[in-house]
Amino acid sequence: MKWSYSIAKIAGIDVRVHATFLLLLAWYGYSGYQAGGAAEATLSVFFILLLFLCVLLHEFGHAFAARAYGIRTPDITLLPIGGVARLERMPESPVQELVIAIAGPMVNVVIAAGLWLALGMPALFGRHFPFGNETRQLAFSLLQVNGMLVAFNLIPALPMDGGRVLRALLAMRMAHAAASRVAARISQGIAVGLALIGLFGIPDEVRSIPVLGTISLLFNSGSNPFLLFIAMFVFMGAQQEAAFAGMRTAVAGMRVADAMVTRFQTFLADMPLAQAMREAQDDLQPVYAVTDAHLRTVGMVLRNELLQAHPEATPTVGELARAVPTVRTDATFEEAFRLMQQSGSPVLPAVNPGGQVIGLVSLNLIQERMRKPR
Repeated sequence: MKWSYSIAKIAGIDVRVHATFLLLLAWYGYSGYQAGGAAEATLSVFFILLLFLCVLLHEFGHAFAARAYGIRTPDITLLPIGGVARLERMPESPVQELVIAIAGPMVNVVIAAGLWLALGMPALFGRHFPFGNETRQLAFSLLQVNGMLVAFNLIPALPMDGGRVLRALLAMRMAHAAASRVAARISQGIAVGLALIGLFGIPDEVRSIPVLGTISLLFNSGSNPFLLFIAMFVFMGAQQEAAFAGMRTAVAGMRVADAMVTRFQTFLADMPLAQAMREAQDDLQPVYAVTDAHLRTVGMVLRNELLQAHPEATPTVGELARAVPTVRTDATFEEAFRLMQQSGSPVLPAVNPGGQVIGLVSLNLIQERMRKPR
């Protein structure tokens, strides 16, 4: 993921932090300082770090559950809106997806239960907790937040954990693609509901219902513009999940070698940019693989970016290239599509077992192959 930086490697999993997460810390530090000076700023930042430690443990719950089924997790990335555990492949059965999806929230349940017992089993809602000191107050706030994380993550809307649980349960009775479509429609309906809550708040009549009242504590009583962002995230994420599930069915068993471009131009990383610009001037290839002398991928460069670059500022093509993952020619289309989603690149270099680039595979090629009869 762009703008993310590795901070640790735990159990073979690369832990990464997105640059925007630092902005979140800065914002809470500044808000705390405005409210109560340096001490309050330090406490605010410390609480956010503890909160995201819980989020990280949540993602490790997914990762370790996936590992039990032989599915690796290359990395976990922390973002201002939460964490993302990147699995190397999708679970093979609904039961596997159910277990992996539920493992994350269960970590938060364990954390909340441990804090609740350590604090003497206080009432969570409805009366004031006798904090005693700042440490106990911090622990109680962390307890409440973990409870809210469980409630929020189990909302049955893709791409959140609750949506994956819903899809897994549906997939036990219907095809995976059909289950994804149904779950996506339900998710988008929930997204519309979240958007309405974001605009108009939650009516008091709803808050009086025990279960819904507890969930409503996740949101302010009035309008909440942040919910509009979450609603958009859920709506678009559900649509993407459904499209991905349909793609998996359409291209099941197909390999990258079945539909990759094998006639294409590459640039050496140490080629002068001015020379590459001259060669690209008369060529309509939209994207170029940039390689070393042994044809191993260094990155990719868009033709438009190449032609608009300044040779004085960027002497060689390699300095302009963007790093992208490679995909083996014997990989499935599903693997290629997942790598495209994760990297944000619609075109990937296809490599042989020795790592040399021998083709290019694109999202357009995959979609075109999906439309052709098998």
